[in-house]
Amino acid sequence: MKCPKCGEELPLLSQVCPCCKTVIERADVPSAVDLTNAIDFEVRQAKKSVLKAKKIKPAYSKALYLIILAVAAGMVGVKTSSGLVWIITLVLAVLALFSFIKRKKSNSFEFTKLNFDSGVSLVERFYKGNSEMNRFVQEASRQMTEISNEIEIAKTKNGRQTLLVALAEIIVMSVLVALVPEGNPVNDKTDIPEDYDAKVEYYINSSDPTSAIDVYVKSEYNNEFIGADKRKALCELLCNGGYADEAESYFKDRCAGYSGDLDCATVIVKYYIRKGEKDKASEFAVSCEGLMRYKSDEEKIKKLL
Repeated sequence: MKCPKCGEELPLLSQVCPCCKTVIERADVPSAVDLTNAIDFEVRQAKKSVLKAKKIKPAYSKALYLIILAVAAGMVGVKTSSGLVWIITLVLAVLALFSFIKRKKSNSFEFTKLNFDSGVSLVERFYKGNSEMNRFVQEASRQMTEISNEIEIAKTKNGRQTLLVALAEIIVMSVLVALVPEGNPVNDKTDIPEDYDAKVEYYINSSDPTSAIDVYVKSEYNNEFIGADKRKALCELLCNGGYADEAESYFKDRCAGYSGDLDCATVIVKYYIRKGEKDKASEFAVSCEGLMRYKSDEEKIKKLL
């Protein structure tokens, strides 16, 4: 094929006449207008990537934070043997994996740069001899280089921020995990004894007086005429465990008016006296008026003071 202007033989892989520099349009080769428009579009897309890189934290940051949380939750799960904590750990791990996958799918700048390079390669192949196209490619390449540098700076800044936040998160999570007590026997149903006395003592030792009282409420001893010794024993366990307020509530709700209520009230009054809290002992004794099974027992309580 020859140049229609000067008659010079045209190269097979060029749209520009090597002699007169005339641009020859061919149906099987992208036009100069199409290529410049495509390259210009990719430059504009790259500029949008800069804004995203500056405003939005990279997906791997979220994944890193989630991994730290998942590890912390897992450590808590090991210490507490809690099924709920293990479920939370699994959810966090799945979210972290999703963030990594999302990051791989969201590398928009890499695809933009690939398309840009492809467009430049076509210009260099078919329009290298044209000065106007050469200037356009040089300017577009300069802009793309500046954009790449801005994105790298943004990534570096985000990376530092990510590491600082991750470090702070690790410190906070380490402290919180350290504060979690070893084991959680209350939630471990396999360790709860079946015997009534052992079960009540078990819950008291597990810092769960509410469950201990609930064991009594559901037992056969929750009866006006029987179970006096069990009621007294529970009052003693509650007081010795430091749960005086719970002992008072238990007495008024479940002991007062039942057989043996004097023994239960005596336990609570003597506990306060041993602790040197005579005011509380007096207040409790006054609160028992009208509650006792026998009126004479109210006077017996006051004599303890």
